[in-house]
This record gives sequence, structure tokens and C-alpha cells, in this order.
Amino acid sequence: MTLPIRARLTLWYLVVLAFVLALLTAGVYLFVAAEEQNAVDRILHERVESFARDYASELAEEPQAMAILEVARTYARDEGDLIVFDRGKLIFRSQVRLIRTNPTRRGVYTIGDVRCIGATVGDYIVVSTESLTGRHNALGRLIDAFIVVIPIALLIAAFGGYFLAGRSLAPLNAALHQLERSVQQQKQLLADTSHELRTPAAIIRTEAEVTLSRERSNDEYRRALDVIRSESSHLAHLLDSVLLLARADAQQVPVEKEALDLATVVRESVQALRRLAESREVAITCASNGAMPMRGNFDLLRRMMLNLLSNAIRFTDAGGGVCVETRRDGPNYIVTIRDTGRGIPASAQEKIFDRFFRVDAARSSDHQRNGAGAGLGLPIARWIARAHGGDLRLVSSSDAGSVFEVALPVSESGAAS
Repeated sequence: MTLPIRARLTLWYLVVLAFVLALLTAGVYLFVAAEEQNAVDRILHERVESFARDYASELAEEPQAMAILEVARTYARDEGDLIVFDRGKLIFRSQVRLIRTNPTRRGVYTIGDVRCIGATVGDYIVVSTESLTGRHNALGRLIDAFIVVIPIALLIAAFGGYFLAGRSLAPLNAALHQLERSVQQQKQLLADTSHELRTPAAIIRTEAEVTLSRERSNDEYRRALDVIRSESSHLAHLLDSVLLLARADAQQVPVEKEALDLATVVRESVQALRRLAESREVAITCASNGAMPMRGNFDLLRRMMLNLLSNAIRFTDAGGGVCVETRRDGPNYIVTIRDTGRGIPASAQEKIFDRFFRVDAARSSDHQRNGAGAGLGLPIARWIARAHGGDLRLVSSSDAGSVFEVALPVSESGAAS
């Protein structure tokens, strides 16, 4: 199981932090332990040096044997053992017995939990001790504190690191999501295109094979060539649309804008499709409120209008009508396309802008045989609108017809020109 990158970053952060805290804990423990031992050693050295000074002072007034015992009795009241040897023979030991043996070694050393120092004072060896139990207990409490504090610190760091990783990775996640979406779109586009290409390719191949299977009359050859020409035209239109969407997904379609009149684009598009509307006995009208200057790409905007109008005409029954209205609404130009067609079922309205989506097979078949696309007209039209900073939406659709609305921003520089 692969963890998300956010969780992996947080985990690595915690591992590094735990390692640093472990090193810090070990360093602090060793430093405190060394300082505690040095403090004990200083106490022992100071005690022995003080003992030697007092012995020297006492020796000026009393014999050596009495002087050493007098000073020993005085220092025996301190904490720790005080042991005095005369030529290896024990002559004095305090009542405090931290150690059971009678060490005669010189220097500083440790026996169990007791720190010892042996020094020569005159003709004697004086051994003084100090218990390390209290300091060991203090170090134990320090370790206990680390055991409690470090997990809490790691827990807080985990939440904080996860939160910060989320914020820092937000732009990367967005980019990866966009890349993943683009890849999925390309895969879906390729799969849908392969499916859509089968039909016209199969028709062209079948028509050619059947026609060439035996001698035909000129009229039969003409009809076969008409079918092949129609399917070739449909195939070329499909490929052109697919390539446009693929380049749009890859952001490789430059939208070069220039000053133009949107009302002119609409009127020319209506005029271009008037013959198609007449052939289907559909009335098409255009109502405009005057010039609509803006900056845009003339060819793309014209293609958007042709896609919307051809859909409206082809899905409107004979005797119906298509009406195009243009107006300005605040910062936007609004182009409304109304038809009296059969409408779009409510269950399909959310999918009409999906690529290769067609409302039903019967209507789609009729749609394709009359030279239209394969469910790419509306997706391309919406992309063109959005490439100009606007949008395309379905306002309403019922048995009385459908209403589409294009909103395009008014360019002040285009308006001024």
C-alpha cells in the first residue's frame, strides 16, 4: 500500500525529528551526568584539601597521632564515609558506612553508587566518599521527563507537519490533479474517438466493397460515391474536432484576439446556416441591439455560433423555429439561442457538454447522417466561450424547446475601438 505524498512527507519529517530529539536527549543526559560527577569530584577534592589544611594546623599544636584523630572526628560529621589508614592499618572510620570495604587506593574512583577519593595527608591515607544515589535518581527523573515530553512533541509535530505539508503541497497537488485530469481526458478522448471512427470507416469500406463486388450502373456508382463522400466529410469533421479538443486539453491552441463586432459574427453565422434551416423547413431569425465591439478570435467565435445554431436547427422539427438574440448585460455580452425542438430530457441535461455524449441513439443516428458531428459540438462551443473568459450554459429545456446562453466579457479596448 502506497501512502499519499503528504503522509510520506509527514512521516519522514517525524523520523528526522525523532532522530534529532534522540540525539539531543542523549547529549543532554551525558552532559548532565558528567556535570553531576564533576560536581561530586569537586566536593571530594575540596573536602580532602580542607582536611589536609586543618590537619597541618592541628599538627602545630598536638602530636601527629592525636592531630589526625581530632581532625578526623570533626570531618566525620559530614556526609559520606571518612576512613584513615596509617601504613595500611585502619585507625579511624566514621559511623556512616556507604561502602563495606576499606579501600586504600589513591585517586578518584567509583564503588557501586559511591564516589571515592583517596589522598595522602602527611603519613596517612585519607579516604572520603560521596553517595551518587541522589544524583542517579535525578538523572532517572530527567529520563522520565524525556519519555513523556518527546512523544507529546512528536504528536504535536505530526499534526503541525501534516497541516504544513498540506499547505505547501496544495499547488503541487493542484498541478498533479490537473495533469491527471488531462491524462484521463486524453485517454477518454482516444477511446471515444476510436469508437466513433468505426462507424464511418465501416460504412466507407462496406460501400466500396459492395460496389466493387460486381459491375454497376453509373447511377449506382454515383450513389455509392455520394455515400462515401458524405461519410468522408463526417470523418474529416470528426477528426478536426478531436484534434481541436486534444490541443485544447494540452493548452496548445493559441487564442489570438483582435478587435471585432460580436453582432457581426452572430449575423454571419445565421446567414451561413439559413440554407440548412430552409432545407429542414425551420425558420431562423436574429435580433440584435446594435454593435457589440469586443476583442476575440473571429474564427473560433464563428465556430461556436455555427455549432450552437446547427444543433438547434437539426433538432427542431419541420415548421419550428430558431431565434438568436444578442444584448449587453453589465460587463457581459449575452447571446441567447432558442429553438422549438424536442427538448433535452432532464436526466441528460447535465451530460450534454460531455464529449461524444448524445441524448439518444435514434436522434444521434439522424444527426450524423445529415452531416453533423458526433457529440463534440457543445463541448467545443463551451471551450471556445471559456477561452474568451466567458461561458456557455443550458438555461432551460422542455417539450417546448431549449434555450442556450453564451456570456462573453466586454473588452473595454475592443469597445473603444
